[in-house]
Amino acid sequence: KPENSFVAHAVAQGFNVYLVSWRNVPEELKTLTWEDYLEEGALTAIDEVRSHAGIEKINVLGFCVGGTILASALGVLAARGELDDFIESATYLTTLLDFSEPGDIKAYLGESTYQMRAQQFGPDGTGGMMKGSELAQSFASLRANDLI
Repeated sequence: KPENSFVAHAVAQGFNVYLVSWRNVPEELKTLTWEDYLEEGALTAIDEVRSHAGIEKINVLGFCVGGTILASALGVLAARGELDDFIESATYLTTLLDFSEPGDIKAYLGESTYQMRAQQFGPDGTGGMMKGSELAQSFASLRANDLI
């Protein structure tokens, strides 16, 4: 809705806004790694925006797991000595950065869940992926009282 759109607000303030939208991963991409998401996703998007906009430093915003990917990508840029050259500011919304204090989602981060997923994915880690419906069910169960 335009009346509560962050994008509309940012554009009204004079910012050029570029979006990377999350999508459910098709079966043929199940072997992608975290590094692939960083290199082919966030880092490529940063390069493309800088090139298209014709500017050196950009402001970035990450939401949810996209924010976790963004934070990892900015860590890569920092390790390469490029962070201060490319990024003006970073903002994170609903993003888990400290996995030692995960909050309610901790229910799904235990050893038993890990073992179940490891079995599903196979010994090389490429035998499966979490379906969008499974992810939605997991998040819905965290707010079960809201669903009554």
